Amino acid sequence: MFFLTLLLIYLFGVLFFRYILPFLLTLGISRMLRKSGSQAFRSRQETTSRREGDVTIDTPTTDNAKRTKIFQQSDGEYIDYEEIK
Repeated sequence: MFFLTLLLIYLFGVLFFRYILPFLLTLGISRMLRKSGSQAFRSRQETTSRREGDVTIDTPTTDNAKRTKIFQQSDGEYIDYEEIK
């Protein structure tokens, strides 16, 4: 009787950790992502709605555009590269 009880506990544990726990974790994580409205969940939904081969180009925001440095003619001089053997 002891071994039968031990076997049943073992089988229940295997089934729980193999099938039930991953399902519950996946369900809980997806609910938390939906509640938080995170970017990862939205991007996953957007990728599934697009067809394969579609290209999306994200333009830089105004903050990134202001950070680009424009060099003037007087900032330096061009030096030709010479290979030394």
